[in-house]
Amino acid sequence: MFHQKISSHLSPRTLSLLALAVVSASAHGQVTKSGDGYLLRVKYVKGQTLKYSSVNSIIGAQGGGQPMKITMPMIMKITDVTKGYAKASITTGPAMLGKNPMSKAQTVFIELSPTNAAKSKGAPGIAGAQFPLKPVKVGQTWSMAAPIADTSGMTGGDIKAMYKFGGLKTVNGKSMAVVSYSLSGGVTGGGTLLLLAADGTLYSNVAKITLNASAGNMRLSSEMKRV
Repeated sequence: MFHQKISSHLSPRTLSLLALAVVSASAHGQVTKSGDGYLLRVKYVKGQTLKYSSVNSIIGAQGGGQPMKITMPMIMKITDVTKGYAKASITTGPAMLGKNPMSKAQTVFIELSPTNAAKSKGAPGIAGAQFPLKPVKVGQTWSMAAPIADTSGMTGGDIKAMYKFGGLKTVNGKSMAVVSYSLSGGVTGGGTLLLLAADGTLYSNVAKITLNASAGNMRLSSEMKRV
């Protein structure tokens, strides 16, 4: 009964917020020096399977202001790579409240360009962070829509993302590219990504996001890591 009561407060749009926190970090780009900047590109490998886990805290989804602790896995599988374009399936979920599932796992099939953009403009769903065509200097920003997919098949094209390249730093003996981002348009907040510079795969993502709704704001804190 307790689980059913909480679940009723989580709309498809709210569950999409969880998915956004996960997949906004799913870009993988090679980081190479180019002039006085760095070129960010995607290099996927056929047969690659990338697994991630996120731990999320939501405030505002239930009475009393008590946070809900929800876990959300993500699995990205690369089925083919042709001329730099990767065919991928991205599965998010199920979202779990303790041992109780709150949503079913959902899979989006998408074809991604070398800048991690969806090849087809009509393709639904989740591409994650997209990279600019030209090299970026440390401190430089770029922006684009932040697509999400909910259970109704609609996308959040009104949500925008502003990314900022923070340069390279060493974490646990490995070179990492630091990319921070902020969101606007129905949601506010943002986070910081660490990408392995050697192959561009995601190392971690820490985000704090607020969903602005007429029924009240919902605050999400999310920590994501490779497993």
